[in-house]
Amino acid sequence: MMSFSLCNNLIAQEINEQAQIMNDIQCISTTQSSLQMQSEQLGVPSNIQVQSGLSKIALTWDAVAEAEGYEIEINGADIISVEEPSYVHNVVFEEKTYTYRIRAINGIGK
Repeated sequence: MMSFSLCNNLIAQEINEQAQIMNDIQCISTTQSSLQMQSEQLGVPSNIQVQSGLSKIALTWDAVAEAEGYEIEINGADIISVEEPSYVHNVVFEEKTYTYRIRAINGIGK
């Protein structure tokens, strides 16, 4: 009886250890998958079109797959967030140069 009980305890312990190992492997796999997803960068906005009018500049570009929105940096400082692949910069002045940087964003990153 004693050896049977000991054998059952060892089998139970081995099963628990295997379950813990499988759980650890699953956690590692999930973590690696998350890291891989986070390291994947979004595409870059392309085909940027600019139209200027009286006191405004309109920007449009092709949508980026997986993007939830876009950030537009104006003259290296102002950052505007938009959901659609377009932006109208109102209140611009003649004889002033404007520089724009556009990047796609989502819940994972930029």
